[in-house]
Amino acid sequence: MSAQRRGPSPERLHITLPPWTDCSGVAIRLDVGAAVSREARDEVRRAVAEEHLATLPDQATWIWSDGSAEGGVASGGSGALITLPSGEERTTRTPAGAVCSSTRAELVAMRAALEEVQQLEDATSATPLVLCTDSQAALATLATGAGEQRTTLGAEIWRLLLAAPDRPTWLQWVPAHCGLPGNERADELAKKASSLPQAAAPVDVRSLTKAVDRAASKAWRDRWPDSFFRRIMRDRFPTPVLNETREDAVNVHQLRAGHWGLSTSYLHRIGRHPTPTCQQCEDLKCPAALCLVCREEADTPEHVLLHCPCLAGMRLRLFGNIHPDATRLRDGGAVAALARGCLRHREPAGYGRP
Repeated sequence: MSAQRRGPSPERLHITLPPWTDCSGVAIRLDVGAAVSREARDEVRRAVAEEHLATLPDQATWIWSDGSAEGGVASGGSGALITLPSGEERTTRTPAGAVCSSTRAELVAMRAALEEVQQLEDATSATPLVLCTDSQAALATLATGAGEQRTTLGAEIWRLLLAAPDRPTWLQWVPAHCGLPGNERADELAKKASSLPQAAAPVDVRSLTKAVDRAASKAWRDRWPDSFFRRIMRDRFPTPVLNETREDAVNVHQLRAGHWGLSTSYLHRIGRHPTPTCQQCEDLKCPAALCLVCREEADTPEHVLLHCPCLAGMRLRLFGNIHPDATRLRDGGAVAALARGCLRHREPAGYGRP
């Protein structure tokens, strides 16, 4: 039997840099000095970034690197623009892997650019180096230090940064998509690199593990039955119910799951709310299953949260609409408020919590 063809083995870090490695020659900056929000206009973000970049050495080797990954998880592409002190430009384009995160693609771009610079200059070069990237996550990974890297990629980047011990080096974050020429060109290179053959690009264990987790999670969500819960969540996981009591949290999860332990229809179905005419049944049209607040239909979770006319005012305040889409019920606080409102309406008529 012929052996099956396999792709490149996942990368594993076997040898780390010693914790006493001197990293003082490398400055890593995760901001551009002044606070600038993502919502600010492009020209504002660009002006702030350019003002800060002007404080860095002009006569230096400048690298603009960027990474791209389809959906942030696949078909990684890495690109970099290198400008030498002479004004000469070089570019790199590198596939980052069929399974790849955006952060990994960014780190692959840095490594490829630093390798290119190493080939152009000797190990004794003291020419300053400035590397600009729009990935704070990638820089934060490197900022933990040379001896704290947990991946082969991170360790290799630090080895390249320290290859010329007398070289002053800056790793600088810049805002993305605001018109910085170097960043825009690196972005184009990364997108083009994502279409390169990925077969030879190694996959790191972290990306591979996350890919398996995503695939298993999607397969599980695809098997969810057609239900009220699926109408609310679609293909998302419910988030923890924060800032509510345990009783409220239980009500939220039960209501969204479609089985509320405090509904009259549920209690009648299990024999906890009998009437002289019907001791127990599963008929939602049975008078014993009707909503105790409006008496129009059975108080199923869908009725309580979306249809009960007595809670229309509360839905209007919470959602801006008395007939909100079911997906608005992802808000645990709103569901808890509707549950409390329903129970308060029941209390004056003598129907408190069973």
